[in-house]
Formats: sequence, C-alpha cells, structure tokens
Amino acid sequence: MAPKGAKGAVAVSTPNVTPARPAGEPRKRSMDTFITGIVNHTVVPLGDGIGWAASNGVLLVVFAIAWIAFGAALVFSQGSLDQAWAWLRGLPLVLQAIVWLLFLPVTIGLWVWEQSWPIIVRLSVVVGLAGWNILIMLPKATPEP
Repeated sequence: MAPKGAKGAVAVSTPNVTPARPAGEPRKRSMDTFITGIVNHTVVPLGDGIGWAASNGVLLVVFAIAWIAFGAALVFSQGSLDQAWAWLRGLPLVLQAIVWLLFLPVTIGLWVWEQSWPIIVRLSVVVGLAGWNILIMLPKATPEP
C-alpha cells in the first residue's frame, strides 16, 4: 500500500550490500596510498639513516668539517662566504630548501654572516651557533643493560 498523498509510488527495497572495508575504517584513496608509499620508501629509511649517522658520530664529523671550512673562509677569504651565499641563493627553490634542511645550522650561520649587523654580533652568533651545533651532534653514550 502506498503512503497517503503519493500517487503511483511503489516502495522499492534495496538489497543489503556488504562493504568492502570494515565499518568505521576510513576509505583509503589512491592518493593516500601513493603518499604513504612515497613516505614509507623514502622518508622512513632516510630518517633511520640520519639516526644511525647521529648516534655513530658521522654527523659530528660532517658538521665539524663544515664549521672548520666556515671558520677558515672567515679568516682567510671572506669573499668565499659571499660566493657560497650567492651560490645557495642561486639554486632553484626546491634545492635551496633541501640544502637549508640538511645543513640548517651552517646555512643559518651563513645567513647571519651576510647580515649588516655589527661584526661582533655576527661573530658571536656564528660562534655560538657552531658551538651549539657541535655540542648537540656529540654521540650520546648508551647505558649497558
């Protein structure tokens, strides 16, 4: 029997369709799957490698060499710091972001040095930044079980 006021309406029942995923679980979209695959195959292994390099002193050596080169350029050839800054600024934006991310303390030091601040302020900030960077990169001693 049709409801009152509905002329010629026929009640249609739809068959129960079982969902392809459990109830309450969000639907995985193809872009989500793509991004998850990229992260799992690039970022996660890279993070593991960086953790290993930090705990084994490799990053300490890398940043020590970078800061020694920075100091040598500061003492012997300040123009080379200007050239390094120009080279960094001349890179495409994506490469600039990668260099800034990978060598953040040194690039901040380079940025500070290129500012028009008084030399004592620039020198203090760069030396403090270099000291903090080397200190933070010292491998931590792990307690023996």
